[in-house]
Amino acid sequence: MRTIRANEFFEHFIKISQNLTMTELQMLYILITEHEVIELSQQGFADRLGTHRRTINIGLKKLRQLKYIGDISIEERNRDATKRLSETNYKGLYAYEIQQAKKFILDALNEYYYPFEKKSPIVNADFYSSIIGDHRLPDGYRYNKNFISETIVEKYPNCKLHFKLRATSYSSENYYNISRTINNEITKSSFHFRPAMKKDKILQDLFEKYSIDEEEAMQVIKQEFPKLRFNKNKIIIPKPWQGRKSH
Repeated sequence: MRTIRANEFFEHFIKISQNLTMTELQMLYILITEHEVIELSQQGFADRLGTHRRTINIGLKKLRQLKYIGDISIEERNRDATKRLSETNYKGLYAYEIQQAKKFILDALNEYYYPFEKKSPIVNADFYSSIIGDHRLPDGYRYNKNFISETIVEKYPNCKLHFKLRATSYSSENYYNISRTINNEITKSSFHFRPAMKKDKILQDLFEKYSIDEEEAMQVIKQEFPKLRFNKNKIIIPKPWQGRKSH
């Protein structure tokens, strides 16, 4: 499936937001930045957003009608493949950029998980939040979550990516529900450009929905999301480096 480009989404965000509901906006954002979600069923996509399958079905139809997404044709796929091949052979510049981008991603991964190679934990949304949009990545790769995921799996084929896991991948149902809740909240906060989440609201939701108490929830959060910081009632999400600000 092809979508509008990330730069188009951000450049025309106000106009786009006038035509879509908040859930439809979230769907479009995730389809742009997380291409692998298209492999999910509509129910899986609904679980990813914490909504209903019918909402996803209606939203996808609307996004297609507005031409924000569309099924890519065989001709377009072949044309894109030819273009990538020619770019790769153009004085080696494209291949060099890929190499540098992959090195940065893997270095960041190992630093984030102290190191990843020895621990091989689940790669959760907090890591993606810390690297997507980072100015140390080449322009064409800053917002490409699919490329980041492929780079990780290529180097560590046995690693686990949170959005591809089911409840059976976790040690308990509570562990899964806590991890899924935090991953969803991080994704929503990133979409709204919010740097933090409300701790009391998350803990209350976990208790009301799954009867999970604060002690158990905090233990899992601190273990699975090592770089989240806590400041009173705020859970602060790691953000990418944006470069020096101009004065």
